Amino acid sequence: LFPEAITAGVRIDAIEADLSREADVARLVAHCRSFGEASPFRGIFHCSGFSMDVALADIQRGDLEKIAGPKNNAAWWLHERTLGLSPALEVFAVV
Repeated sequence: LFPEAITAGVRIDAIEADLSREADVARLVAHCRSFGEASPFRGIFHCSGFSMDVALADIQRGDLEKIAGPKNNAAWWLHERTLGLSPALEVFAVV
C-alpha cells in the first residue's frame, strides 16, 4: 500500500469500519491504542465519500444533512476518542 513508509518502519493498518457507527469508531481507536508505546498511534486520515445522482444546484438542505451528517458524526467521534493521547496525534485529517 505504502511501500516507502513501511520500509521506513511505519506501521500501517487498514481496518474495515463503518465510521457512521459510533461502535465501529470505538473499536477502531481501541485497536490503534492497543499497541501502546511500542507502536504509538500518531495519525488519522478519515477519508470518506458519497454519491448522489443530482446536480449541485438541485441539492436541498435535507440532502446535505443526509450526506454530511454521518461524516461529521464520525469526525467528532474520532476527535472525542483520541483526546488525551500521549503522545498527541501528529495528523488528524478529514478528507
